[in-house]
Amino acid sequence: MTTAMPSARFRLTGPALAILGTLLAGTCAMPFVGSATIDAESVRREELLVRRNIVLWIDEVENGLKPYSISDEAIERIDNAFDADWVKMNLASSIFAGTQNRLVAVLDGDERLLAYEVAERNANDSLFQRRSEMILNRARLLVRSARIFERSRPATIAPDKIAESTIIMVDGIAILLTATIIQPDFRDSLPKGPRAPVLITGRPIEGGIVEAFSTRFLLRNAVLQWVSSATDEAVTEMETSGLAHAEIASDGFSELHIVWEPFQPGRTMLEKAMPLMVVSILAFLLSALFLLNITRRATDALLTSEAQLRHAAAHDVLTGLKNRRTFEETLARLAARGPLTLACFDLDGFKPINDRYGHAAGDAVLQTVAERLQRACRPGLDEAFRLGGDEFALLLPGLVTMDARSTCRSISSDLAAPITLPEGTVQVGASVGFATVEGPESLRTALLRADAALYRAKSQRRVAIETADACVEDEATGRPDVAA
Repeated sequence: MTTAMPSARFRLTGPALAILGTLLAGTCAMPFVGSATIDAESVRREELLVRRNIVLWIDEVENGLKPYSISDEAIERIDNAFDADWVKMNLASSIFAGTQNRLVAVLDGDERLLAYEVAERNANDSLFQRRSEMILNRARLLVRSARIFERSRPATIAPDKIAESTIIMVDGIAILLTATIIQPDFRDSLPKGPRAPVLITGRPIEGGIVEAFSTRFLLRNAVLQWVSSATDEAVTEMETSGLAHAEIASDGFSELHIVWEPFQPGRTMLEKAMPLMVVSILAFLLSALFLLNITRRATDALLTSEAQLRHAAAHDVLTGLKNRRTFEETLARLAARGPLTLACFDLDGFKPINDRYGHAAGDAVLQTVAERLQRACRPGLDEAFRLGGDEFALLLPGLVTMDARSTCRSISSDLAAPITLPEGTVQVGASVGFATVEGPESLRTALLRADAALYRAKSQRRVAIETADACVEDEATGRPDVAA
């Protein structure tokens, strides 16, 4: 029972521990998982917003060129009669002053270069001179796209910008390149041919886009960062470090990303709620420990009650000896292991004591008899039982007939010793009948033989010990073997 108690306790309290552990783990993990989910969604939305507004930013840049590209004077000075000085002193200088463009180039209707002006305010602007041919080639691709809209636009509609833009990489610098069709506004001057001249502008975006986006979207510590197109390690590193990013341009070998520290509402909420969470978790733990203690106590009470019920079912309530039900089970188990002696005891002189001094005195006598029988048992070998009333039994494994007779004689002598009660000193005797049990098949026969031997012993009207084998022989010879 002692070994089974921890296992049974675990089976009963284990589910409660598992439920409480799961609830605690869920309570602790839920805020962090929720915070991470909220922050991830916030980063995704910020990145999506920035990517979409890159297009809007480019559209704003194109709209900023409308005063220079929708003009009757521009048609007159460029297409009708080309004026190089006007282009340089008025058009280019106005664009350089009013926008962040560093390149102004003009193509005629056949896409021949008419003018190519560079602001050259800093060292980076020199790349517009060094790489002019590459820049113009990319610009002509934009012009072809813009011509499609030019041809499809009805002349009766009020003029609006016709422009195409792209971000290109030139010597490691990102440039916003825009091709805008020059159109008349009041139509006082019209293009000579079917195709109008084109205004080409270019501007580095290193400072402009970062400043514009930082102001517009409150991007924290926004910077531009180059990432190799051949590997995504840099992108993974940015995401792992909690940074948000959006691709701006690519040259096939590397990509330009705008990188910033995203707003993290989940983390902010978690930090502010942390004191309350700690208090809540502690309260949960205390409640869990309290419930666990109640569960443990209830489990212990249940197991103790179960053990008591099992003990009561297997033992005599008065004497504490095993009862008749256990006697039959134990007899079968020990008989399966080897020979044993079954001894049945019946008290002599018990009824007068019970009648004279009462049931309390009788119970005390029975308890004393049980204690003496228990002391007579060999530890770990013999078993003592109360079969009912004043009937007792012993199972003596491994004892032969002579040894069993000697043992039973000694036990009978012990039982005959005086017993001191509050009412006075009393004495009982015991008649004993025993039989040898050789195997399971002889259990019922052995029990009947032991009872028969006990009956013969009691018929002598004195303390007697009778063997079942002797009784059989006596029936044959007519001379009963009775020993005191």
